[in-house]
Amino acid sequence: MGIEPSKGRVLELPKATKEEIKAISRVVSAIMAARVMSFEKIYAAAVGSMEGYGLEDKSNLGKGSIAQWKAAKFYRWIVENHLALGCQIAPEVFDPSLLTRWSDLVRTKAIYGCFTHRIVGALGLTERSSKQPIAELPIRSTDQFYFELVSNLDGMAIALEQSNGQIYPFSLHENQVSLTLPVKVGSQFVPRLPGTDNAPDLLSDTDDQGLRCYYILIATPELIEECSKGLSEGHPISAEKLDQIALAFNEAKPGSFELHRLNVVFTA
Repeated sequence: MGIEPSKGRVLELPKATKEEIKAISRVVSAIMAARVMSFEKIYAAAVGSMEGYGLEDKSNLGKGSIAQWKAAKFYRWIVENHLALGCQIAPEVFDPSLLTRWSDLVRTKAIYGCFTHRIVGALGLTERSSKQPIAELPIRSTDQFYFELVSNLDGMAIALEQSNGQIYPFSLHENQVSLTLPVKVGSQFVPRLPGTDNAPDLLSDTDDQGLRCYYILIATPELIEECSKGLSEGHPISAEKLDQIALAFNEAKPGSFELHRLNVVFTA
């Protein structure tokens, strides 16, 4: 089924009926089978954490009796990550017009495994599955961490952070202010300590718990500067601006940009 991105963003079911929730459950079951994901892992990805999880949730979803807010979370996650499958299995609930240009860019272009997090003192490394991976190593509120990026391009980059349904600019520049930063071919740590070639500057985060998504967009300086106009750290990026960024990247020459994604859970 061909899917065209829409200009708007209609992601939440206002009040799902029992039959609509059952349709959502059919899609969740298909994702579990196709991606070899447990229901618990899908719940964590959809809700952002295991908050509110109950042992009866899987059964209640199948019966159409799960809490409305949980149904809306599953719905939104499917729209953002598995809309094509949703349209195929439950067209009465999922429509191709729900896809935004940004969602389509992430769905078709995101690279996993080349932008990873490292925790000071941790022995394990992040692991990933074949699709929509969530890093096995969570970040605790007491951890100090940094990121490692492996790029196939020289250019400029901008980082974005998605939390609680909103996407924000995220400065990884050594000056902690600039939203754009230069990158080179190969492995590099971000952020870097000022005045060093590639020594990591450590991060810590004691704010919201749950799932966060990080994006690194790499392209020519001109394209990155254009896309960063109007962005301000701490202020969410509008759906319109995200779609403008996606359109600019889709119009760029193939092979001239990269979009890296990392999904990681923050815990207490």
